[in-house]
Amino acid sequence: MLKQCVITLLLASCCVFLSVGSGYSAAETLELNNHSNQIIISSPFLKWLEDPHDTYTINGISAIRDSAFKPIESDIINLGHTASSIWATFEVINNTGNENFDDIWMLEIGYPLLKRVNIYVADNQKVLQRFQIGYEHNINSRLIPTRNFVQPVRLDYGKTYQVYVNVMRENGSVQLPLKIYKPTSFLLSEVKANYVFGIFFGILLAMVVYNTYLYLSVRNKAYLYYILYIICAIGAFLTTTGYGFLFLWSDTPLINEYALQIPS
Repeated sequence: MLKQCVITLLLASCCVFLSVGSGYSAAETLELNNHSNQIIISSPFLKWLEDPHDTYTINGISAIRDSAFKPIESDIINLGHTASSIWATFEVINNTGNENFDDIWMLEIGYPLLKRVNIYVADNQKVLQRFQIGYEHNINSRLIPTRNFVQPVRLDYGKTYQVYVNVMRENGSVQLPLKIYKPTSFLLSEVKANYVFGIFFGILLAMVVYNTYLYLSVRNKAYLYYILYIICAIGAFLTTTGYGFLFLWSDTPLINEYALQIPS
């Protein structure tokens, strides 16, 4: 009787271990349909891999995805300060219901401080599309120059694709928030963001002008220090939001690498 109980307990433990292990490696397929205007790509669709020595290539990564990648534990991949190369992958199927249209979707990496951003779209381990849009490249080389990294990808109706994103940053923290939009939804979202940030930066500039007037009127150094503080804040916000690289130093990617350290 005791022997049977022990065997039963061992079998149950094995089943639990196998179920946990299979859940750890398995990831669901992200389905795009007519109601998918904007989707945050996170658990259970997204998996990631850290490459500390930056040795993996897309060919090697696509061959080992099932064994090496692990699911994320939060809404986005956030590793803090690291010099590692980070890979992320998700499987996606386009079920928009229009088999006569090669559907274009907008893949966004919403963290503009990444030096390397490489995107690969594969089908059965064969890479069909590849893009390099990190800030190490001139922003005018992107198909869509925006404050964040945005890349149109073609996902044909009824087909399943494996998408890989490889990012790296040498001097700072690494985050990888991923979204996928329909083009019209992305355009609307970007217009709203531009309005909001336009008002925000306008208020900061108005504060600079007003405090400059006060300083010239009363010659109190406290106003001068406050002006310098606001200017540093503007520089930091321009960098973290991506507008600085978009509008001010787009022809000099090296500035973007150190722009956040100067005002801070």
